[in-house]
Amino acid sequence: LRLDLPTTDGTLSLELERADPFTDDFSVVVASTGEAFAYDQGVHYRGVVAGDPNSLVSISIFKDEVMGFISQSDGDLTIGRLDGDMEGTHILYRTSDMHESPTNVCGTADDGHGYTAEDLTPTGDNRTVKCVRLYWEVNYDIFQGKGSVTAATNYVTGLFNQSSTLYNNDGISVTLSQVYVWDVA
Repeated sequence: LRLDLPTTDGTLSLELERADPFTDDFSVVVASTGEAFAYDQGVHYRGVVAGDPNSLVSISIFKDEVMGFISQSDGDLTIGRLDGDMEGTHILYRTSDMHESPTNVCGTADDGHGYTAEDLTPTGDNRTVKCVRLYWEVNYDIFQGKGSVTAATNYVTGLFNQSSTLYNNDGISVTLSQVYVWDVA
């Protein structure tokens, strides 16, 4: 798929291929019933910016929303729906233009052990032969903020597509097997 996005710097052409970040038995379960929820998975893509083989793109398309990222050497772009906008307005912005950077809420202490250049140099095709199956839970506050099981699931599956794109770029295959949505406190 070739997707052209208008920007203030001109048209940005994305070369994308369809991604399937889900296991064959993927399901969405809601906490209130413990039962599977009928969910339309949307369409997920990953790829590059045309003419920039060092770029990375991840885009997810749902019935009422598009979300994703575009990473290039000159910076990162984010695309998504404006929170609270009832008309479904979307925005494409440079992450560096954010007035406030998100605070780091997770980290690991530096133990002083570093990597050598040899550790970081790929040799051949280092893709794993096994695929990691992941299960994600969606907190009640996300369910409330998004307003429905579908909207909350779209949000986390779009995030998962972005995450799996990054893992895929490093030769690690991951899939999402289940999303459990806390639709009750």
